[in-house]
Amino acid sequence: MQNAPSIRAWQRASEDDCSAVERGLALNAEDRPRRDIIERLTCDLHVDLIPFQTVEGSPVDGFVSEHARLAPMVDDGLVHVNGDKTKVTEEAAPSCVRSALCLMPICKPARAATPVPSRYRRRAAG
Repeated sequence: MQNAPSIRAWQRASEDDCSAVERGLALNAEDRPRRDIIERLTCDLHVDLIPFQTVEGSPVDGFVSEHARLAPMVDDGLVHVNGDKTKVTEEAAPSCVRSALCLMPICKPARAATPVPSRYRRRAAG
């Protein structure tokens, strides 16, 4: 989700006790574990998938297909995969994280985007 880009709009929404969310996608159960994994990869540069395998919405294959999509990065030495642990190398982090996110999408390509429910959208000034 993205907050209102204008500081004034964000402040107005906050003062009116409204959400400052301008746009985004509503997540379903399958999206949430992927979002959390991506967050760990971008913030910590590593993730252990074991805790995510029992979360509602996690793939039955235990993220095997996602790991398979990382194979070219593993071959190039940008990412290390050891069982359920995935690590982005420090030297590859600046260029690699975005690429990893493309290969491990939060929303499956076949699924249409779900708009943010209106209760999370900014109210029109008036």
